[in-house]
Amino acid sequence: MLSRESGSVRRRMARAIIVAVLSLAALPLLAATYGPWNAEVLQGGIGLDAPMPTQASVLGASADWSAYAWVYPSHASQAKQLLAGFGDPAGAARYFLIDQGRLGFWWGNRSTVSSRATLSAGHWHFVAAVSDGNGFSLYLDGKRVASAATPQVAVAAKMAIAPIAPWPDADHFGGKVAGFTVQDGALDGGQLAAMAKQLPDPQLTRFADASPHWPVQVKQMAGQVEPQPPATLPVSRAPFSAPSEKALGDRVALKPDGARRWELGRWQLVSATEVDDAEGAVISSPGYTAGKPWMEATVPGTVLTTLIDRGVYPDPTYGLNNMAIPESLHQHDWWYRTTFALPTELAGQPLRLTFDGINYAAEVWVNGQRAGRIEGAFIRGQFDVTKLLKPGKDNTIAVRVSPPPNPGVPHEQSIAAGPGPNGGMEALDGPTFIANEGWDWIPAIRDRDTGLWQ
Repeated sequence: MLSRESGSVRRRMARAIIVAVLSLAALPLLAATYGPWNAEVLQGGIGLDAPMPTQASVLGASADWSAYAWVYPSHASQAKQLLAGFGDPAGAARYFLIDQGRLGFWWGNRSTVSSRATLSAGHWHFVAAVSDGNGFSLYLDGKRVASAATPQVAVAAKMAIAPIAPWPDADHFGGKVAGFTVQDGALDGGQLAAMAKQLPDPQLTRFADASPHWPVQVKQMAGQVEPQPPATLPVSRAPFSAPSEKALGDRVALKPDGARRWELGRWQLVSATEVDDAEGAVISSPGYTAGKPWMEATVPGTVLTTLIDRGVYPDPTYGLNNMAIPESLHQHDWWYRTTFALPTELAGQPLRLTFDGINYAAEVWVNGQRAGRIEGAFIRGQFDVTKLLKPGKDNTIAVRVSPPPNPGVPHEQSIAAGPGPNGGMEALDGPTFIANEGWDWIPAIRDRDTGLWQ
């Protein structure tokens, strides 16, 4: 049914629309932000740069702006080093610098702001620069260390980390830069002091590689080969869940599993980085003491299964907890170990040790002797251990497990990043669990399913 609105109704609607428009117009505009950007630079290497929008207001001569970053110098230098900034370092510029170990700021055209505040090599420092109508201020670790008048000059639309410095005696910065950001508006000292307390986690930060490299040449899709921009990573207002340790339950070292078959249990696990000084012959000896940092392992299962069960990391299937688990889990080997008493009646009987599945490769040691090697996620390892095991005595088996050699680079899905490319680099190690590098339906599994999975 059609009807006509009365004039009073139309006038009320018009007033409502005007009020709504005025209310929206009164909302403050969000400050334009460029970054964050993370990079790792080799000493003497090359830096990274990226374009900025040419209409960005921070480029203007009289703009109010802030720039900040976490920096980790890998070595001490008595020469000048440019850290990060925007503009042309050889012309009009706005860059943090280190001069004889002290924090400074480079405005280009021979204009430098110096301070007495020092940056220690091998430590993280929070640096910030703020420019407003009252002048320029330089901050280190949340405290103002220098101030000066602001040069009235516009700069080029370019951001850079560790660019080539314009001085003939300059040194190239080597180390890490995390969260480098440039934004409209001047942050105050209180805001910067609070930001300086939020130390970056190097295990969870994805750094772009600012050193020369050669791309991997493969026939199949390689998946993602560079870390994604940090600004596209998923974020949540909720904190990560607290890890929760599970009860161990019954721990039987040797459990009957049918006629003349036994299942090995009571496995222990440790990162190979924790026992680098111990060889397989030592770790597989019954007299070896597996104290801290060894932990009770979940077998069958992966390294990450054990770390979750023992309360080291939260459940990665809940919320964004997966972002709290570092990629370093697949970057080194792991040791599994168990000790058991072999029944006396097995003396003189042929004995075979079988592993139904280890990802990705493993060296197997029995009572101080190397039994052999397994390579491939779906290879069944079988070893004649008749001469290696000792019926009626304690016996020890140790397995050094290596992750897939081509773990790939994960893509973290988010609204900003989208689903990303499917995993692909692990296909070079196939057949294996190539989806755990990340797919359009699954996030990356941090240990790449390394362990005694079967």
